[in-house]
Amino acid sequence: KTKRYLTRRTEIMSYSKVGTSDEQKPFKTWEEPISNTNISDFKSLIKENKSGKCQLKTKTSVLPSFHNHVVKNLGSSSLFGENQWTYSHHTYEVYGCVGSACGYYIFSASRDMHINIIHIYQMKLVQRFKAHDSTIMRVRRLRDDSKIFTCSFDKKIKIWSLDKTNDYSNTPTLDRTLEGHTEWVYDIALSPDETQLLSVGSDKNGIIWDWKEGEQKLKLQNRHKQPIRCCCWSEDGKLAITGSQDALIILWDASNANVVRTLQGHTTYVLCLCSKGNILISGSSDKTIRVWSLDSGKVRRTISYHNKNVESVCFYKGVEKIVSGSLDKTIRLFDINSGIQEHIIEGHAGGVYCALLSSDQRFIISGSADKSVKLTKIDIEDLEQNRVGFHTGIIWSCNFSSDEKWFVTNDSNSQIKVWEYYTYNVKITLSGHTSHVVLANFMPKGSEHVYSCSYDGTVRIWKHREGEEMSVIQLGKTVWNADVDPDQTKMAIAAATHNVHLYDIQDLKEPKETRLYKGHTYDVLSVKFDRDQNIISSSSDSCIRYWDGQSDSCFREIKGHESIIYHVKLLTGDNIATSSMDKTVRIWNYKTGNCENILRGHDSPIPALDTSPDGKRIISGGQDAMVCIWDAETGQLEERWRGH
Repeated sequence: KTKRYLTRRTEIMSYSKVGTSDEQKPFKTWEEPISNTNISDFKSLIKENKSGKCQLKTKTSVLPSFHNHVVKNLGSSSLFGENQWTYSHHTYEVYGCVGSACGYYIFSASRDMHINIIHIYQMKLVQRFKAHDSTIMRVRRLRDDSKIFTCSFDKKIKIWSLDKTNDYSNTPTLDRTLEGHTEWVYDIALSPDETQLLSVGSDKNGIIWDWKEGEQKLKLQNRHKQPIRCCCWSEDGKLAITGSQDALIILWDASNANVVRTLQGHTTYVLCLCSKGNILISGSSDKTIRVWSLDSGKVRRTISYHNKNVESVCFYKGVEKIVSGSLDKTIRLFDINSGIQEHIIEGHAGGVYCALLSSDQRFIISGSADKSVKLTKIDIEDLEQNRVGFHTGIIWSCNFSSDEKWFVTNDSNSQIKVWEYYTYNVKITLSGHTSHVVLANFMPKGSEHVYSCSYDGTVRIWKHREGEEMSVIQLGKTVWNADVDPDQTKMAIAAATHNVHLYDIQDLKEPKETRLYKGHTYDVLSVKFDRDQNIISSSSDSCIRYWDGQSDSCFREIKGHESIIYHVKLLTGDNIATSSMDKTVRIWNYKTGNCENILRGHDSPIPALDTSPDGKRIISGGQDAMVCIWDAETGQLEERWRGH
């Protein structure tokens, strides 16, 4: 078990002296990852601990190296084990926090009037600046992390532009100050399309802003009798929702400020709101969470587990779970359908004012009266099980069988592994290639056969369940890609020969070359059959070519990318998507040659590309370690994931 810990990033924290008080015990952080420390050094630390000279804790971590500041593990439930990290940089209570879209940073707001920007993986404070002249209650961000919004007891809302260069170490620029409230501003919420901002305060009013112009669009007033503590939007952006100390929740028409419905159920202050689909959840100082139907205005469920004010609520796993934070110092997870409490997360030494999920939903970010921000890893057991195994080299590709029972991976050490999807067990390892395997995929019909491409200049066809190599196609130079038509009668091959090779594979044991497509001037990197059995190819020569599947003629040469084109994938209709070293994904009508859209979201070359089965989504993977999900019709960036 010790060796297992040592192969991963491990944090060592020790007290300098046992005799000092808890408040005076300075933490000493082991700054070198344990993976670079030998076993004997580790044993000596353990021995030193037993001798009474120091106290020592270890914990597995997804985080890289640690830097010079206090990091504590204060304990958690069995689900979370020792997977909680603490960032102690504020001098007073932390009322608001949010994770960045890229997953690298936390923005936190405090009574100390400062906004902190924390680098999660480097475990360091990269920026701290005074944003207001009084307590800051909330911090929100745009989906692209370009701006943050803050609100304060100084009656102001401020909009800040973030400088992403140098890891946000440059002080954000104040773009605009919104002034309209006459008393404290408690909460702010961006509309789903991010064009409007809703703010509420102790003046009993809500304001809908056109934040780009700095103008008030609508005022929500004369309904609440007490300060308004929280707000949110309906998922479609048609309703502005407010919760007040008068125990009421009011649904406002966001187009004209008319009251649509008033929700009554809580007995004291409504402190937090969150909406998704037709469901609204609310938390209150009456210690309950209530689940509402927006359509009917009725309470679907009341959840009573917290012992003090419920200060924060949000959804987890769609609308299946609720995450809540409370002044009872706990964060709790509930099943929304049964109302049953599933887990309690402890660790904060003070009340929890905010608890929300990171952009990838792997962590809960929380802020507390104990002046700290905590990052807690969730579903740790499931996540560990999903790390299904390790190749001994770079993993070049991963593909599913059409029946989704299997997936296949391949690596730079010439190995191919076939996995059973539901158990994550490797069923067989296919060996035969003599160099990097750059692609392994299933034939379109069923899941019996796999084909693979390699640096060794071959394409191999396998009957994977028996581990049988059925045939080898020799091309003599690196084979970068291949595609099989839906009828499983033809295979198109992209190779460093600068050509596209077409093979008849009706007999998988004896493939026969039937046609050679010449025209590219450098390596052909990707190839795809269209719905008419014609062929589309992309190349290092920055060109896309559309070939006649019945002859060796080229219908069209398409230019536009400024560098190597890694992949071509089919979308709906006559559209295709391509990814390039020029850091863009482009959408083309391959029959007319017109570029329909250019998708910019990566900061580096994009060597990975795929589309959803219905062709309506594009998935791109870049050397910036980002996975981006795009709407193929509008070109809008829908999600951005970071995990690798």
